[in-house]
Amino acid sequence: MGVHLCMSNPEVVRIATERLLKWIEEQPERIYFDISPSDGPNWCICENCRAQDEPETRYAGRVWKFNNQLAKAVKAKYPDKKLISLSYTPCSETPPKNQKLMDNLVVLFAPYCWGEQGVRCIR
Repeated sequence: MGVHLCMSNPEVVRIATERLLKWIEEQPERIYFDISPSDGPNWCICENCRAQDEPETRYAGRVWKFNNQLAKAVKAKYPDKKLISLSYTPCSETPPKNQKLMDNLVVLFAPYCWGEQGVRCIR
């Protein structure tokens, strides 16, 4: 299982955006590009990441804010491209209240969990 990025770090956002735009540039025939978070419960626990999380939405606040930043950059340069992101249980039980997803971001529901304390597992 992977370790999740520090999604609140502006340098991480910058690097992820640059790499994603390069990836798209190298594959102009593709329409869909996957930006799903890593599998596993090893979320960043820095103060800035935790500040983006609403108690009832768990990690959804930080994930969708990060994905929206990527989607905005992609839409500006490649308006015909779509980004795909899996929405695992900690990011899909309750959507963030103050975020609207970019229209070039496609979300696929992935209803499972890792048995993490406090997470309802769908069986």
